[in-house]
Amino acid sequence: MSTEDMSAEETESVEEAVEEVTTQVAPEEPVDVAPVEVAPEEVAPEEVVEVAPEEDPEGGGSESNLFDRLADALGEIPDNPNDRILDGLNERQIEKLPIEAKVMLKHVLSERLREMERNRAAKEAIQSDYQRRKQALADEAKTLLENRAKLAKVFQTEKVKKILRSKDIKDSDLPDPYTPEGIQARVERATAQNFSDFIEPITQSARRAEAEAAYNKFVETHPKMLKRQFKSEVAQVVKSRKQASTPISLQDAHNLVEHQHSRRDASERREKERTRRAASARKVGRSSVGSDPENSPDIPAWVGQSGYKGLRGPAATYHFLKDNPKIHARVKKKQGRA
Repeated sequence: MSTEDMSAEETESVEEAVEEVTTQVAPEEPVDVAPVEVAPEEVAPEEVVEVAPEEDPEGGGSESNLFDRLADALGEIPDNPNDRILDGLNERQIEKLPIEAKVMLKHVLSERLREMERNRAAKEAIQSDYQRRKQALADEAKTLLENRAKLAKVFQTEKVKKILRSKDIKDSDLPDPYTPEGIQARVERATAQNFSDFIEPITQSARRAEAEAAYNKFVETHPKMLKRQFKSEVAQVVKSRKQASTPISLQDAHNLVEHQHSRRDASERREKERTRRAASARKVGRSSVGSDPENSPDIPAWVGQSGYKGLRGPAATYHFLKDNPKIHARVKKKQGRA
């Protein structure tokens, strides 16, 4: 038997089996059943028992409920807390607080200290980052100036100078334009002219960068140039000498201003020393006059305070004037008596 005949027979047998199973499982027709009437019985209504919510013996609850209860107990909470409220407290007021309030205040102070520490750390981080960025920019600017200075040196080589010199050759100095040599010479002159126009702004910028780099290096080795007044005086010396057609180098201008400052400082020190010595001499002179009864302008105060020769009051004054005729004469003259 071939494979196709076997497949056909198996298919027919499968279809017959399916029809047989379907016939056996088919639902029976529904049977009409008359409903049975049941007499309703009176049922007593159930009593509804209300169950009170269980109370937490620890008086806890969720965190939000606890916060709400504490907020209600404290009263109205300000929207903008006063940062200086601790300034009005002193030790005596804190000692009068109950234990619970002291514990709460300790935690408030601890949180305040932590916040201050966080703010300090954040401020230091910002300052450190600022200094790092500032130094990075300074290093980049320094590198840029150094590179431009190197570029200026490249344009100052003998080979470049030789090329640029050909741009100034006059037509009369060039070979016949109808010869290969004359054509080549004119091409080289035009090339040199275009090259000069191209590198002129680059050369100027490189020269400025070279001068600025040299100035920055000079400032690094001469700390006084960091002072604005000193630097301004040095710049003024360089400018005035340049205008007078007697230019001066930056080093010489620095030395000149430094010498002027040294002389001025020495003069100020001498003047202060002279003033101090004069004041000291005047003080010593007043002390000498006050200690000498003969040169005293009036009766010393100690006569009335401590007495004189065991006497006090007018008697002490009388005997003091009797023993010091010069002072007595000055007192009489002051009082208008001869």
